[in-house]
Amino acid sequence: MRTAFNWERAGGPMGIAFGGFVATAVIATVGGAAQSAAAYKLVDIDGAGVAIRALNDLASTLFASVGAPLAILIGAASLAAALSGDLPRWLVAGGAVAAVLEVATLGAVFVPVLGLLAPLLLVAWSLAAGVVLSLRGAALFPGTARAPG
Repeated sequence: MRTAFNWERAGGPMGIAFGGFVATAVIATVGGAAQSAAAYKLVDIDGAGVAIRALNDLASTLFASVGAPLAILIGAASLAAALSGDLPRWLVAGGAVAAVLEVATLGAVFVPVLGLLAPLLLVAWSLAAGVVLSLRGAALFPGTARAPG
């Protein structure tokens, strides 16, 4: 990978993108743990209604705020791709648009349906980048592509 990606020009933004990934993973894990605790551990305890409600509210708020680190992840990865020249301009621009839209998903605290946009944007941009990089890798290393069957 080191030879296929220009780390000298894009190493800094890639570190920021990794930080966005770590923050996203932590927020999603804590949100999932809170939701699981509310659903599976406290449901059989009498008088735990307030704790269940608090954990559900915590999980909802965490999941609604996951757009901020995702915006950092996608934005920094797009910047790194722009600096290294490893992705086409249209995909870099698409990543910038996705990063801005990820920030808009922070409104999911007030409009819950916006929360569905965050993972969809991440998946769409990641799939597009993966396809482009796979095609680029096949072009760079023609002997590595395997014939089907």
